[in-house]
Amino acid sequence: MWRQVRRAPGAYGASLKAAPLRRTFWTLPALESPAALKAFARSGTHAPTVRGLGSQMLDAKFATWTVTTDDLPLDWPDALRRL
Repeated sequence: MWRQVRRAPGAYGASLKAAPLRRTFWTLPALESPAALKAFARSGTHAPTVRGLGSQMLDAKFATWTVTTDDLPLDWPDALRRL
């Protein structure tokens, strides 16, 4: 995932939180636009991984919001509140 983020057009960075014993994972990417997010989600290793885990991601939730570059890096407590 990290290589994909570094190479993704419009990506500023990403963070991952994991609770593997609970089979729970959170990703927090920062991208310059909704189009960049869509391209990231449909490319690289992300797309086939998500397709392969689709049946296990029934409880998946998503939140998007707009910030300025001054607000980076994104804050996990804020992101979790938004979910």
